[in-house]
Amino acid sequence: MNPIVELVNRWDAFAQENADASIADFCRFYLASEENAKHSSDTYPDIPIESRLGRTFGRMSRFSSFYAKKALASVGINNIEDFGYLMALREMGSPRKSQLIQSSLSDFTTGIEVINRLIRMGLMEEFPDPDDRRSKRLKLTEKGLEVSDASLPVMHIMGKMVFSSLSREEQGILFQIILKLDRVHSDRYQDLRQMEWEDIRERFA
Repeated sequence: MNPIVELVNRWDAFAQENADASIADFCRFYLASEENAKHSSDTYPDIPIESRLGRTFGRMSRFSSFYAKKALASVGINNIEDFGYLMALREMGSPRKSQLIQSSLSDFTTGIEVINRLIRMGLMEEFPDPDDRRSKRLKLTEKGLEVSDASLPVMHIMGKMVFSSLSREEQGILFQIILKLDRVHSDRYQDLRQMEWEDIRERFA
């Protein structure tokens, strides 16, 4: 079949099932369906795609953490979590401890450990909250600013290590998909973080 005719037919079928879809939506669908066709004979084909995605995301997270640890050691940062806290604090200015921990998606105990470690390293400092003396606020020190500045170029190289095997077009598609997930879970996380697993499971079973 002529490739143009095949593409038009695929678009027509997609549009009939997705009346409000855009051309960009179709392009993402088409690329995803082609990739699924390539890998339809992968090991464990009976495992649901959501589970396979979760496993792959987990592996990519570990790869990224491994690369980041090597990269960040060159500027005196221990791991990617410390880097994340530094950059979040840089963006937020002078938040309360609880606000920084929440924005970093950490539990309170882990967050306090990270904050205390970065304070001991001289990268951030705490001071009384002028609006609530029971609370503490945080800010980057001069050293923290210098280290966060120095970390950006090495993290850019780390990003190339992880994603350079993708074309610019593939990187753009991946970014848009992950950004969509990030927006969804940024809202969902606030609702689910205090819920028990049994209640969560009922929502998504």
